[in-house]
Amino acid sequence: MPLEGRIFRHWLSPTLLFYKMKETTHERVIFSPERVLRHMFQNREDLERPLEAKRVSAMDRPLPIFKDYFLANIGADNQNPLLLELRLVDTDHGFSIALLMTNERYPYDLEMISKEMISRLKKANIGFEVVVAPDSLGSRLAQEIARQKGPHFPVTSLQKGKPREENGGFRVGPPKAWIEEESGVAVASGTSHPLAQQKLYLDQATAKIIKENNWRVLWVDDARLTKGTSQSSIELLKGRFGLEIAALATVLNEAEPTDNVDGIPYIGLTKLPVFDRVEGGYLPREGSFEGLEYFYLPNI
Repeated sequence: MPLEGRIFRHWLSPTLLFYKMKETTHERVIFSPERVLRHMFQNREDLERPLEAKRVSAMDRPLPIFKDYFLANIGADNQNPLLLELRLVDTDHGFSIALLMTNERYPYDLEMISKEMISRLKKANIGFEVVVAPDSLGSRLAQEIARQKGPHFPVTSLQKGKPREENGGFRVGPPKAWIEEESGVAVASGTSHPLAQQKLYLDQATAKIIKENNWRVLWVDDARLTKGTSQSSIELLKGRFGLEIAALATVLNEAEPTDNVDGIPYIGLTKLPVFDRVEGGYLPREGSFEGLEYFYLPNI
């Protein structure tokens, strides 16, 4: 059968999620459009087309070089891939990353990401009664998870502090007049400038309601790059307010592989490397993708 016929059958069949064509050193894989979450910078016409990609073992050398985008498999296993297209960018920390900006994603993307996250939590027998996320990228995921859990499922965010003038200088203080200074904690984000000062705050009235109802907290964010945001959130939620954290969950894990953070269950949908800028694009840094089985390269 010609290739076009195979794509056509695959695209329309709900049971065939992708088609593989074996080659000597890699697999060519054709994905139906429902299983590829394309970035909004791509042409709109591409959203309804199958994607042909090359699947390469992460054990192969030399490592592949990526140009502008990285395809991350956030599916539960490699037999049912769900590819998330991420934009590659430089940071102020001496490396580059594949960036998940939830404010650059389609509603369908957030729906599929959240559905996958809920499925992983269910398989791990992790229950929760409220979703909490740091502003601003994590909060969009938290809203979608709560929406899928029910029409009145509690959700809130850890708000970023605001700079306030004080004694001729500036300090980061509460984001709103009714939020107490003691309701915040300092944080260093992995994607912020090293000199940037940040604080996260939880409205003390919200914390009181969560505590009184014995709601278990699911903390979610887009990515785990360093321990800054997650550990500061643990300090605030558990240490300062005495709330029970059922689990921490992120879409991407760019830190070391783990199933817990400070004794709290952790779920990351996929391990992601950090990258070095090289001629022709971005090269995955050796030692940064332990646990990752395959790389996916589009448009072969």
